[in-house]
Amino acid sequence: MKSNESKVAETEEEELLKAFKLTPLSAVCLGLAWLTISAAAQNIEPIYAFTNSGFSGPRNPRADLIPGRDGNFYGTTADTTFIVAGNRSSVGSGTIFRITRAGEFTALYSFPGRPGGVEPVAGLLQASDGNFYGTCLGGPPGFGMVYRLSIPLAPVLQMPQKSSGGVSFKWTAVAGLNYQVQYKTNLNAPTWSDSGSTITATNGLMSFSDPVTPEPRRFYRVVLLQ
Repeated sequence: MKSNESKVAETEEEELLKAFKLTPLSAVCLGLAWLTISAAAQNIEPIYAFTNSGFSGPRNPRADLIPGRDGNFYGTTADTTFIVAGNRSSVGSGTIFRITRAGEFTALYSFPGRPGGVEPVAGLLQASDGNFYGTCLGGPPGFGMVYRLSIPLAPVLQMPQKSSGGVSFKWTAVAGLNYQVQYKTNLNAPTWSDSGSTITATNGLMSFSDPVTPEPRRFYRVVLLQ
């Protein structure tokens, strides 16, 4: 029988998992490949394999993948060094990457090595401001650092809400980036019109309200400005 203390610890752990959305995923790392597992048939299907051709490129993923708000997965590789016949050779200092559900892999950032950071083995966290945070070895003093990575993720709109005062909706954002809400009254129209001025995101979820308009309907989109 489990003690009350262990039950409390389990409950706290479950709440943390819910808060950070680290729910168990159907992706695990075995050797040098990310795999998906079918719960029904227990079939393992590799969707991406890290290669060792020329001992270059991202390799050695040691942390869990995390789901990004754009529907993709994000992770890190350690890369590290290897020793052959007593000689140490570098193969990189670590990489932050994105991978789609279909296995399309994109390296987003490569750590330069000491003192700029090396081996981000702890993985990532996407915070409420939309940025990614993590830790790695190295850093300016050489004893490790906490880093933030800002990735210009495409905005994802939530379902609009209609009221007597007009229409309002929210979208995922990255703090510090600029967005423009646009609309059409006819989807076949060749151009979009701006609705309001440019919006600079202050957190990871932005909102917009459009008052009552004379048109019977409007179609909206949010554009990330480069």
